[in-house]
Amino acid sequence: MDVTCNVIEDLLPLYADGICSEDSKTIIEHHTAVCPECKEKLDSMTAPLEKNEESPKPENPFKKTRTHYVRVIVITLCIAVLIAVPSVVCSVLTVNEIYDTGYSWSTLKFEGKLREFGRMIKKGDYRKALDTIDVWNQGGYSDQELSDLKDLWAEDLENYFAKNPIVKIKAVGEKGKCNGGSLDVYVKTDAVDKRIETLQSLWFSRLSEDTDRICYGGNIPCINDGTEVRTEENADGYRALQSGFPEMLLPPKDEAKFYFDRLKEGNARKLAFYYFNDERISGMDDGSWPDVYKARENALMQMLESYEYVGCECGDITYMREEDDIVSSLGLGADRFYVQHAEVTMQTKDGEQFAVSFDMPIILTGSPAVTSCFRNITYSENTPDDFRKQFEFLFTR
Repeated sequence: MDVTCNVIEDLLPLYADGICSEDSKTIIEHHTAVCPECKEKLDSMTAPLEKNEESPKPENPFKKTRTHYVRVIVITLCIAVLIAVPSVVCSVLTVNEIYDTGYSWSTLKFEGKLREFGRMIKKGDYRKALDTIDVWNQGGYSDQELSDLKDLWAEDLENYFAKNPIVKIKAVGEKGKCNGGSLDVYVKTDAVDKRIETLQSLWFSRLSEDTDRICYGGNIPCINDGTEVRTEENADGYRALQSGFPEMLLPPKDEAKFYFDRLKEGNARKLAFYYFNDERISGMDDGSWPDVYKARENALMQMLESYEYVGCECGDITYMREEDDIVSSLGLGADRFYVQHAEVTMQTKDGEQFAVSFDMPIILTGSPAVTSCFRNITYSENTPDDFRKQFEFLFTR
């Protein structure tokens, strides 16, 4: 029986897959031996595939899912770290702020203000820099008085750094606390040795009522020899380092009254030892004090035996730029200080009042006031002669 090509074509897939019966296989082989077209179709079915024509392996259906989850986990961990680290830092800063210790929010803000002030100083914007800070005791001064004083300080800073060029400036927060720090200004100077640098360490503190403002607290001149920072003890060297540097602290407007009101207490020792605090005074016996202090105390006690303190009127405070011979003789090395005009009223045991007026130099670097070099002393006509002698012994050199 003749088999048509159509029948053979239907059987070819079964033959190629090897699942047809032996009879069908014989029929297909006989037909393809004489039929070139069916032979060609069979060869195309049974020929091996080229490597580049191989069918792709079936893709693992879980591979994309696994890759997706890994990516999600990595991203989640990164986000968690980005959230956790700032949270921990914020918590530490907040706790330190509450307990006023370590690095805190105020420390960050404070050091930022210090760096801002330092950048202005380094650029030479001295007046603008001074407008960013407060100073001690400025509350009693008018805006115009503060502005005039800052004009003078800015001139002093400009002249000082012209003679002593700035090498570098470093903001240093106070360790363990969040309420203070220094702006260390390293300058080149010939005052001691050309090979070493002078460190002007400017101390600032944070104003508790306004953390956006920093308050200037003082200036500490030091020498940096590359290995350590030590305070310069030699008086001549100290004066050379300080020469021309502005006194950017302000004395209280009632400084003279505060000083002389101790006479109202009848406490001659407190007045004689004005530089020392109450704890130090009470902790030393009579034999511990130098003779010069004993002499002052005795003179004050003698004065109080004969005369009674009535009161003190405080006048203007003037910023001084001079190398005062009397002030320099004290070894404080100050050529920038203040003078307050004041008048003290006393009375005799009979109730007769008399007055003495004077200019009282006030040095805030090192000592709160210089009480032994009053200038321009004048007395009312009825002032007793023995009081004049006692007053001049106490307050002139």
